[in-house]
Amino acid sequence: RSSDLLQYCPVVGDLAMAPNTGRYFYEIRVNCDNTRLGICGANVDLDNEMGKNADCVSLNLQTGQVEFNGVEVKRLWRLVTPVSGGRFGFVYDSDEGTLQIYLNNEYHGTAVGPEVSYKGKTAYPCIALAGSELNNRNIGVGKKHAIVNAQPEVTYTLF
Repeated sequence: RSSDLLQYCPVVGDLAMAPNTGRYFYEIRVNCDNTRLGICGANVDLDNEMGKNADCVSLNLQTGQVEFNGVEVKRLWRLVTPVSGGRFGFVYDSDEGTLQIYLNNEYHGTAVGPEVSYKGKTAYPCIALAGSELNNRNIGVGKKHAIVNAQPEVTYTLF
């Protein structure tokens, strides 16, 4: 039963972005759209749905909804993620505590800004995949994946 499975529990990367250490750029490539991406702190609850607690900001790739502590804080209306996924670029400004989102080299907005600032906190990239396919889509058992690249090959200029 899908109701027994934990959905969208975060997996935390080991890239620690300490406060006041400048800007960080990293990429996450996913092969499906029922994924949530974001940043979290060291005390994130790994058994709770991403974005439902106070130490994790979640971007829902299907809806563009940015959620923090169980509340939608904004929506990235331009974000349209193909069902086959894509390459997401992130610029985290550790001085301001903000996170900008790029999809396949195109800017889509600021997911973490003044409404949910991580200023003064160490942030980590995090991702959550759906535990089951609730909409009868099937890309193959064990075929969902995400690849985090903290040293991406930069082929375009962000600033």
